[in-house]
Amino acid sequence: MYLHFKLNDELTLKYESKRVFFVAALLIILTIVLPLLAIITAPLFLTSMVMVAMERIHLGELEESIF
Repeated sequence: MYLHFKLNDELTLKYESKRVFFVAALLIILTIVLPLLAIITAPLFLTSMVMVAMERIHLGELEESIF
């Protein structure tokens, strides 16, 4: 009986440690990787939007829609 409880405790500890590791990895991804990805990709989107706006101004399409 004691051995059965001991094995269950060890399995629970093993499962809990994996779960804690998974949660820690998820928090690291959310707090470090996603903001870095946003910082890297934001200028790409902004420059493409500026290029489209400049092209529309050059073609005369944007001036009519602004005023």
